[in-house]
Amino acid sequence: MLKSKADAIGIEIVEASQFFASSKTCSNCRHKKEELTLADRTYCCEECGYSEDRDVNAAINLRTIAVGGTEM
Repeated sequence: MLKSKADAIGIEIVEASQFFASSKTCSNCRHKKEELTLADRTYCCEECGYSEDRDVNAAINLRTIAVGGTEM
């Protein structure tokens, strides 16, 4: 429904793959953390030391895709 509404008013919808690990990918250095459980509410990157709320990190990754970035 969202796509048809957006098409009707001329807005482009950008979709991330349903398998894109937005919560497990560092929004700072793009390192993918394989061991991240739902109980982990803070994302801490072992590679660059970046730390952020898990949902905020995922939102930053999805925003990056929306403005033309690529999935890793």
